[in-house]
Amino acid sequence: MGDIYLVQRVKTKPIQRTPKHLLPDPIPTSIDYFFEMDYMGSSEFEWGALPESLKRMRAATMVAEPKRLKVAGKYLCWYVGPEDEYTLAKMLFIDQLALSGDFARLKERTCIRDNFVDLGSPATVGGVALPSKFAKTRDDYNWYDAWWAIEKTFAIFKTKVDAETWLRCVKAPKP
Repeated sequence: MGDIYLVQRVKTKPIQRTPKHLLPDPIPTSIDYFFEMDYMGSSEFEWGALPESLKRMRAATMVAEPKRLKVAGKYLCWYVGPEDEYTLAKMLFIDQLALSGDFARLKERTCIRDNFVDLGSPATVGGVALPSKFAKTRDDYNWYDAWWAIEKTFAIFKTKVDAETWLRCVKAPKP
């Protein structure tokens, strides 16, 4: 699947964990207010790739609310994007959990698998054990909260709160 090449790693800013009643009124709708993009070190991630992707996201018909991304009967993360890219996001997620590289050839490592750990009896896909719980702490270098497929119009998140915030920002009228 050559059409997913750039996946932006995303971290939430501490403000994202602030109770809504302590946020400014009106609540900001800028993705940059709540999220920070990991510097990927490649020119593909610069020179307008992120703003262009965000523009496509805003123009797309997004899911009404974040959708659970099911893998092997387990709910592992949250999807924000158009309904017709849900399966693509699921395939990318499975590929990166299993580190098979069979589905996506990516420019940079996503570190998706690094953010999960096997506990108990994990689910399997194609005989590969999938992680079932979050592993890292916010202090770890490879801790990420979301992954944004730049050539597409979707992102996947570890928490529903983060996915809801992203979706609210994407759906908000551009200032």
